[in-house]
Amino acid sequence: MTKPELEVLRDWEPPRPPRVDIDQAIAAGTRRQRWRAGITLAAVILGVLAVVGIPILTVGLSDDREPAGTVGLFDPLRVVFSVGKAGGFEPESYRTGQFEQRAVLRLEKGQQGAGAGTVTVYPVGRAPGQRLDPRWRPAGGPATDVRGRPAVWTADHTLSWEWAPNAWAVAEVDEDFPDLRIRIEHIAESVETGKSIPVSVSFTLLRPQWPLIGVIVPTDRNQWGDPPEVKLIFGPDSKSMLHIEIAREPRASLRQPDTKLGDRDAYVEEGRVNLFDPNANNGLTVVASSSTALAEFGGQQRLIELALSLRSPAGPVEDPFSR
Repeated sequence: MTKPELEVLRDWEPPRPPRVDIDQAIAAGTRRQRWRAGITLAAVILGVLAVVGIPILTVGLSDDREPAGTVGLFDPLRVVFSVGKAGGFEPESYRTGQFEQRAVLRLEKGQQGAGAGTVTVYPVGRAPGQRLDPRWRPAGGPATDVRGRPAVWTADHTLSWEWAPNAWAVAEVDEDFPDLRIRIEHIAESVETGKSIPVSVSFTLLRPQWPLIGVIVPTDRNQWGDPPEVKLIFGPDSKSMLHIEIAREPRASLRQPDTKLGDRDAYVEEGRVNLFDPNANNGLTVVASSSTALAEFGGQQRLIELALSLRSPAGPVEDPFSR
């Protein structure tokens, strides 16, 4: 494969595997334990795994995929849009959520400057200010339509457009390029919406008392050459700054074990637990965002209990929750 790994999400035309409905899996089988491995976002990691010869453990888009944003909320276990390589920028990561999804952009290799950017997509009726007035439209100057949809320059660095009726997206760049607006227009034109890409996770866990509020999905390998690993984020609500993060990370990047939890090697400090399975190259981590988050979650013992529920299965996980 000659294309950069990042172009998988931008240009990949998926095969048509049988559909796996994660919502149904959670609703109808939350007590099923699916000890299956491999962490993938269908449109990001498929090409990465193929390149390195790892069996492809993923599901992709199918013809009957659900349109995004039809009920005013997104599913945190599905990515609803993709950003192309455009305007000198490329996506670095995606973050899902119920009320918005966001791609963080970085400059392509070879581009001059230190700029960064974002693309944020809102569900129907969920753009800031829109909930107070259903007829709301962003204020600003005229802009060229984006994919035939109305657009507005809300600031010099910010372009908003209606990606679907009553649903808005925003592209923003923080660098002062001479051709800044042209670059942002190219970025906006590269955005593919209406997707429903399921996120698969390489571990299972008991469902915490806090809901899943988002998933962070990198778009390329880490510094150790491993395929991307997603991070699950749990919080009391989507707007809270308090959260618990759960991820699988390369063992070499983690503090090494200095104790045992049950029969598993572990490293434990206030607000963090790292667990290691025998002969594994990765560790499972549970981290509180702050001491306040740890206290609100129930304290260190509750964090340890959650960590002990984590398992690294032997095949792809359609439903990460074992209850």
